[in-house]
Amino acid sequence: MHNKPITNTTRCTLRLTLGVGVALWMITANGYLAETDSAITPPASLDSLAGEILKVAEPEKLGQQRKLYTEAMQALNSHQTDKFEKLFPGLDGYPLQAYLRAKYLGDRLNKPDMDALHVFLDQETGTLVGERLRRDLLKQLARKQRWEDFVSFYHPQDDTSFQCLNLEAMTHTGQLSQALDQVPQLWMSSHFLPSSCENIVAAWEKSGGRTDALTWQRIELAMAEGSTRLATRLASTLPKPDQSVVDLWVRVHRSPEQITRGKLPEHAKTGRVVAHAIRRMSLKNVDRAISAWQKLSSQHPFSEEDTGLSRKYIGLALARNHHPEAYVWLKHIPLQHADAQVMEWKIRTAIRQGDWYQIVADIQNLPPKIQSDLRWQFWWAYANEQLGNHIEAEGVYHYLASRRDFYGFLAADRLDLPYAFEDRPLEISPDELNAMASHPSAARARELF
Repeated sequence: MHNKPITNTTRCTLRLTLGVGVALWMITANGYLAETDSAITPPASLDSLAGEILKVAEPEKLGQQRKLYTEAMQALNSHQTDKFEKLFPGLDGYPLQAYLRAKYLGDRLNKPDMDALHVFLDQETGTLVGERLRRDLLKQLARKQRWEDFVSFYHPQDDTSFQCLNLEAMTHTGQLSQALDQVPQLWMSSHFLPSSCENIVAAWEKSGGRTDALTWQRIELAMAEGSTRLATRLASTLPKPDQSVVDLWVRVHRSPEQITRGKLPEHAKTGRVVAHAIRRMSLKNVDRAISAWQKLSSQHPFSEEDTGLSRKYIGLALARNHHPEAYVWLKHIPLQHADAQVMEWKIRTAIRQGDWYQIVADIQNLPPKIQSDLRWQFWWAYANEQLGNHIEAEGVYHYLASRRDFYGFLAADRLDLPYAFEDRPLEISPDELNAMASHPSAARARELF
């Protein structure tokens, strides 16, 4: 067998065939050809997809533009602006031309061309290259306190730092009230905020927005995440009795056994501190946590919510260790305080113990949306089967056996039926294929790959 040399066209075809999967994902992620309910078989061959992209891409022209792109990028990196400006027009239509444009504009943010930036960022809104340049520009505008320009270029960001800067910009552009209204949502975090939030938070606090109730709410968030330094910092604005409770909370976080030593303060948050200590103890030694709770609950009247939390932490720890008393603890949590995690572990514990009546009852207590989960439908049917309710069980088994799912396969086994794979081949029309091949995301994915 003789090895044939690989031509440039063949190389391009191989690159496109390999990269088309990335392009398909990028486009379907944006809403094209979406299918979610059944298994989808991809086209038998990617050759047709690669062929369509080749028609759009013109391999020979691409080869020339790739070389030109490299030269233009080198010119930018070596500050040969005149050479770059001569090369740039030859890249019209090249998928990665925007990367060159972004670098050119980004290198000049000290003296930004506002009109050019607006045009570019409007065209590239939501793209990686566009949003990266936008963030660099926003940082520069904030440093120079060019707040009107900041607002004009701002686009919703996930980064808290930029969100705070935008609110600060709003305070300087006649939108003070609207900005302050948005601070609590950002401020209510279990971690320290970025330094860029300091000015807007200070303005919000000065306006009277921060209350003791909000401070306590954030302290609870911080302690749930173990952010003890933040909790201590937040407590510094509270009255002395409140500060003492937070100090106790921080100490029992580090050494939960301390909760049983000495007299507990008479305070509305004491029960929450006790629940926190019980949670920490139950992770290391659940028997010690039970002893501590029994002692403390016999001496202090805790609220229903704090009692429920303590019982939840102990019950979950027992359930994870397959302790026979786990269900006893879990079932004494009031239903209004039993979250999805508690409900699930109640059912799992009942399954382990073979308590079929309890399984049926607990599944029927789940919210309707969770009840519809195939897992719980299977166990409801299985429990009914064990109780002799064969008609009810088989009806659910038949429904589940038609689904491509682990519990669908288990249901098929109960009925001695073949597995249902729900295969639905993905059919792509020529128009859809052409739209995919022409999509900018597909072209950039091909080049970057």
